Formats: sequence, C-alpha cells, structure tokens
Amino acid sequence: MRFPIGFSAVQTSASASTASGAVIAANPSRKYLGIFNVGQADVTINVAGATAVAGTGVVLGAASAGGVGGGSIVWEATGVPVNGLTCRTAAGTSTLIVVEGQ
Repeated sequence: MRFPIGFSAVQTSASASTASGAVIAANPSRKYLGIFNVGQADVTINVAGATAVAGTGVVLGAASAGGVGGGSIVWEATGVPVNGLTCRTAAGTSTLIVVEGQ
C-alpha cells in the first residue's frame, strides 16, 4: 500500500448490521480511503452513498475469528470517492476499520 505525499491518517471504525448505515461521511479533501473488514460477516459497501443493499455493491468478505483475512478496498490519489459511503450485512454484524487521509 502506497500513501500519497503528505498523507495524514485518521483511523476510525464503523459497525455494519442488517440495516444500511454510514461507513464514513463526505469529505471533499479526502485523498486516501481504505476500508477493512475485521468482522465475521460479509459487508456490502455502497460507494455512491445511497442505501446499501446486501450483495449489490462492493462486497468485503468476512475475516476469521481473529479478525484476519477479511476483505478490503483502498482508493488513493485521483480515484478517491469524496462522498459519504454506506454499508450493511446480509445477516449478523461486522466491524470495519476505516482509514482516511488528507
């Protein structure tokens, strides 16, 4: 993983459940965004920020019981979404680690 020059990171977490919810709010200054699933349920991300529907967006696979090997997605440089993103699971809950850089 490469970080943009001058990268300043903020790490947060988001909870995913069977109801669509926010992963991260809009930020027009965003230059890097990484989302990492460390929970034990698959998580669907709606990159456009609309209501997330299980299985119809970017699906991040579940991690092992130790939080290892879950799906992730990273945007950097010119292709970073600056709008808010939403997520949900088909069943159960999961935890996402969100890293944002400006």
